[in-house]
Amino acid sequence: LTALTLLDDDSISVPKFTREKETVRQWLQDGVEVLARKTVTGHSGAGIEFLSGPMAEIPDAPLYVQYVKKAKEFRVHVMNGEVIHVQQKKLRAGFEPHKIRVHDNGYFFSVVDVEPDTSVLEESIKAVKALGLDFGAVDVIWNNKQSKAFVLEVNTAPGLSPSTAEIYATNFKKHYEV
Repeated sequence: LTALTLLDDDSISVPKFTREKETVRQWLQDGVEVLARKTVTGHSGAGIEFLSGPMAEIPDAPLYVQYVKKAKEFRVHVMNGEVIHVQQKKLRAGFEPHKIRVHDNGYFFSVVDVEPDTSVLEESIKAVKALGLDFGAVDVIWNNKQSKAFVLEVNTAPGLSPSTAEIYATNFKKHYEV
């Protein structure tokens, strides 16, 4: 919540969000879909509830975020103002597309045929800088209709595959005295 507020204040492209149920009710009446974040410290989609339609029951939650349709979702690893690695969430064979792209819904991080728009990379760099971090793994979505990238969150302790861990190690050695 604090990170989203900081990113929003620094003109980083983030989805609209609120803490107020009344605002959510208006969004739903206007036809906007909403994600209720029942926890702001969860991972892997934990605590996310999808809300749609004017009659949707709005649960108590510390954060509500407008759902933005996405053509693609990326994790952009940034260190010292540079993109060091880019992954894209892709759907495993045999799974149906889902609005919440997490492992349990059939999604995985791929490095094959990953071609983000330059704004995906730019927004990621700006997000890490705005939060005052040396590095972060930025989750960013791409909306085709708006031709726009939206930062969802910045992970400061992302899960790393062995190859991604090696990329981090190489860059830590490059940028820091180790």
